[in-house]
Amino acid sequence: MGRRSDFPRIAKDLYSTPATALPPLLVHLPGPVRYLEPTAGNGALVRGLAEHGHICRLAIDLEPADPQIVRRDALSLTSADTLGIDLIIGNLPWSWSLFQPLLEHLLTLGLPIWILRDTPWLFNRRSSALVDRCALVQPTRRLRWIPNTKDCAKDDCAWHFFPTGHRGGPKILPRIEVRRPTWSLP
Repeated sequence: MGRRSDFPRIAKDLYSTPATALPPLLVHLPGPVRYLEPTAGNGALVRGLAEHGHICRLAIDLEPADPQIVRRDALSLTSADTLGIDLIIGNLPWSWSLFQPLLEHLLTLGLPIWILRDTPWLFNRRSSALVDRCALVQPTRRLRWIPNTKDCAKDDCAWHFFPTGHRGGPKILPRIEVRRPTWSLP
C-alpha cells in the first residue's frame, strides 16, 4: 500500500478489506457476534462478516462510501455507543498518526477488539505500549489490497486481538485454515 511499491497511497488509508482476510478471523468468532465497525469505509468488512452470520450493530466512518454507514468520527465513540455490542472489529488506518490515537481510544470503550493490520508494527519501539495490550496475533495470507492488480502486498498481515484488560503482549499463532472459535464472550 505504498511503503515499498510504486502505487500512490490512497487518501486516508481507505483500503477495502479483502475477502481473503476473513477466514483467519472467523475461526476466532463465536457466532454470531454483534460488533461495531469504527472505520467501515465502503462496508467491505461489514458485508463479508454478514455473509457468515455476524451482526454489525454500528458501522461508522469519517467519509462513508456506503449509505448504510454513519458519518462519524470513531474518536467520538463512548461506552454508551457500545450497549448491546459484543466486540469491535475493524481494519483501522495503518498510518501511525491515525492508528495510534484511534486504537488507544477504542481500548477505553471496554470491549474486546479485533483489528486487521500489517505485522511489522508489532516490532517498532513506539508500538510497545499497544503491543503489550494485544493478546493474540492471527496471521492471514498476504493480501491483495488494490483490486485488479497482479500482485499481493509485500507486507504480512494479521488479525490482532485486544481483550479487555489484557497486559503481557501477544501470542503469535500459526496461520490456520480451520473454523472453530478459540475464545468466548463473557
